[in-house]
Amino acid sequence: MHVFLLFAVPLAYAYLLTLRDDSGQPSNLTSIAFIRGVAGYLVLLVALLIMKRFIPRPYTGVGGYLYATFFDYLVPVSGSFGLYLLFTRDVRSMSTSDRELALVSFLAGAMSFAGLMDLVIRPGYMGTYELFLLPAVRVAAVMLIPGLYVLYCDETFWVRYLYLALILLGPALFGVVYALHVASIYAASIGVTAALFFGGWAVAVFATSRGGPARLR
Repeated sequence: MHVFLLFAVPLAYAYLLTLRDDSGQPSNLTSIAFIRGVAGYLVLLVALLIMKRFIPRPYTGVGGYLYATFFDYLVPVSGSFGLYLLFTRDVRSMSTSDRELALVSFLAGAMSFAGLMDLVIRPGYMGTYELFLLPAVRVAAVMLIPGLYVLYCDETFWVRYLYLALILLGPALFGVVYALHVASIYAASIGVTAALFFGGWAVAVFATSRGGPARLR
């Protein structure tokens, strides 16, 4: 029951490395960045646990959507992205390929650890959302955010702000999956999850194809 929760992100990360043919890349862009992502999420987790002590969880309606958006996606995903930008030295001087790979590795580390921590600290019953939809959206985020980020960095025209808007609105879009699920609109929640997943894959492939040394297979 917990296999997908634990292994969805690590397996997706392994696939992305294969897609990019990055087996010979420096460890600071792969394994070290992955470990830094784990450490970054640990910091965010402490903040999440403190906030959850003071903010009761509504499970339905607008309140439930906002709660899930904030605690499941905004802080974990956008927070990890912010930590990457804040603590990655010379990020602006990196090549497109290196910038994307380092961010993919960082987010993969953070989201992999998030899945493990769900098993350890998430209270109560874990249903379809927690075991399947949430991990799938995390996989989508690991593919989508780095791709949009490098596209934003490489563009010089107004379209770059479209990529930035998608990054900023990502958590709100991810939260729709939870809202549809708790509203018992299961087909739609699965459909949105699939759209995010394949959209993330398409963005990752497109961004990688523009990444110079990394090549598509």
